[in-house]
Amino acid sequence: MVCPVCGETLELAGYEAGDLLDSEPCGAVCRSLSVGTPAPVEAPPTAEGEAL
Repeated sequence: MVCPVCGETLELAGYEAGDLLDSEPCGAVCRSLSVGTPAPVEAPPTAEGEAL
């Protein structure tokens, strides 16, 4: 499966429907759906307002 936010491949081995998955490349949190497609739960943080 791929992250719906950044398109990177998510490792689903050991996860069941309803489990939360972290997308390491973009930081999004996705929920594994029963149909096998991850749905975004929390978008990755934006760069706006972050201190350098």
